[in-house]
Amino acid sequence: MWVVDLNQRKLIADSVREAGPIFERMRGLIGHPNLKSGEGLLLPRCQGIHTFGMGYPIDVVYLDREGHVIRLASHLLPNSFGPVLFRARFVLELPEGTIERSQIELGDRLGFFKNQWLVSAACG
Repeated sequence: MWVVDLNQRKLIADSVREAGPIFERMRGLIGHPNLKSGEGLLLPRCQGIHTFGMGYPIDVVYLDREGHVIRLASHLLPNSFGPVLFRARFVLELPEGTIERSQIELGDRLGFFKNQWLVSAACG
């Protein structure tokens, strides 16, 4: 899946996997190799994350129901907790440095595309 910042009309990532069942969402990136540029993991029905058991830092984008960015957490270190946001409906985990490189800002709206077709501005 592709993730595009609809405000800036900029591609954020072109290889994002959506975590499905609860076990996949709970596991997240634990046991996965370091994310490469353009990769990511979208966690639906999620209000907060942790990085316990991970060996690398990540960038984290919290989204509301409509896909608006409501919180950014850059360089979240391994074995730590990210913030918990009750307004969040999705959390997007990205390689460290993606937020800075892509210039994602609070209030931006992200769109999720499969095969060049918009799935949703909030994926659900």
